[in-house]
Amino acid sequence: MRRKFIVATGILFSVYLTGCSLLQKEEEYHVLKVDDSAKEETDVMTQVKRGDIAEESVIRVTVTPTKKEELCFHLNGEEFDEIYVRKGDRVKKGQLLMNLVCDSLQDELREIEYEKERILIDKKEYEELYRCQMKEKPAYKEALRIKEEYENAMADFENNLAVLELKKEDCLRKINERCLYAGMDGVVTGVTDKTSTGKSIDGITMITIVAQSYNYTANTTQTEGLAVGETYTMEQRNGNIEVVLNSITEKENGSYNLEFGIADANQISEENASEGGKITLLIKKQQNVLYVETSAVVQADGVNYVYMKEGDMWNVKEVKVGPKVGKYYVIERGLSEGENVLCD
Repeated sequence: MRRKFIVATGILFSVYLTGCSLLQKEEEYHVLKVDDSAKEETDVMTQVKRGDIAEESVIRVTVTPTKKEELCFHLNGEEFDEIYVRKGDRVKKGQLLMNLVCDSLQDELREIEYEKERILIDKKEYEELYRCQMKEKPAYKEALRIKEEYENAMADFENNLAVLELKKEDCLRKINERCLYAGMDGVVTGVTDKTSTGKSIDGITMITIVAQSYNYTANTTQTEGLAVGETYTMEQRNGNIEVVLNSITEKENGSYNLEFGIADANQISEENASEGGKITLLIKKQQNVLYVETSAVVQADGVNYVYMKEGDMWNVKEVKVGPKVGKYYVIERGLSEGENVLCD
């Protein structure tokens, strides 16, 4: 439990405290009053150590596909038919993914094709008949009549074929309204087999596809240790991949948006490429130094102190601290390795 104290006067100090009492020698000391109002709480001690310490900054990298496609029907009340893909499947642009029932339209389309084929056969037979009649070299007026009949018949054939072509286009349009096709190469990340009503609803997303290329971004409040163009190791669940910092953009709130790219796409799997991770940056490092947790050091009137306990007695001791490295202070004077001090 951290004891609270107030510095009243003084130049040099060596204070020896027991409970709430103050034992002062003849020399001039800082007057330190210790608040022991919560004696019943357990004191937490930490040890002064020597070694290497480092401050690290962790950047969380998130991944989003460069492109995403959400497919839906634009018809209401139609029956569902087939689903040709599952979540995780890779698809190609133009691939049929899902469709509504369109049996009657398919029958109509076949009938149109049949009628078209019949007209083409009749047209071909009429053309052959016309050639045979003209080979016989009929009289002039007869030839004119035969030719006129032929041209009228050809015009009827073409008109009928044009009408059938319009019917076919309309039928195909209606069939396509009942089919979902992939608009790009990618991976299926979501499939809805049916709506709650069991029938199609305009605008309800049925299939989601994402591209197999990704954006790697992160937000941070500091950019120390970062440089555009440098390569960093991104830790993932199943290993590490190397990423390159492409850009640093400062935002209005004072934070920064970072954009990364894969350093070597040939060296990673699709699973790794589609995952985020973390980048750990070394901000500061001190080697072979004496250090203690920052929560053990108390500042009062511009002077740094620690609490040291000997039996039931507390000794408040001035220390000189060096740089702060992560959750530690470097101790330059006042403590020795292995000593125990109070901390929060």
